[in-house]
Amino acid sequence: MSSLLDMWREGLITAALVAAPLVVGAMIIGVVTSLLQAATQMNDASFSFVPKLLVIGLVLALGGHALLDRLSHYTASAVRAAGEVGLEDRQ
Repeated sequence: MSSLLDMWREGLITAALVAAPLVVGAMIIGVVTSLLQAATQMNDASFSFVPKLLVIGLVLALGGHALLDRLSHYTASAVRAAGEVGLEDRQ
């Protein structure tokens, strides 16, 4: 049972680590664009959406390989652990 809980914990940590660069980048750009909109009194949804989209694309272009590598390592360990559980049930 502890291996299942360990895999669950590892999955949550992996999800948080993969999502964190995207969320933090979008959050920083959101705050900056909100400050600019408040200073200039130009309130338009595209002023907030387009920069966030560009930053998320930039983060994926620069760090996507590391994020995908982390996800693939987790997937491989999850499949390996699932196979071990199947073997333990037979014995």
